[in-house]
Amino acid sequence: MELRRYDAVILGDSLGGCAAALQLLEHGWSVAMIQDFDWIGGQMTGPAVPPDEHPWIEEEWGCT
Repeated sequence: MELRRYDAVILGDSLGGCAAALQLLEHGWSVAMIQDFDWIGGQMTGPAVPPDEHPWIEEEWGCT
């Protein structure tokens, strides 16, 4: 097994985890992000719909 060293390890692929990884990478750190799934972004991107779902809501009066 090959050992690797990182400056930071981020556990989780939520938007916060992704933002933290990007900030550290921009500052030249080496980063490992550990996650369970291939799709990053946590609950925000899990359903595979954009944050503004208005066009896909089937109600007659739109959304709040």
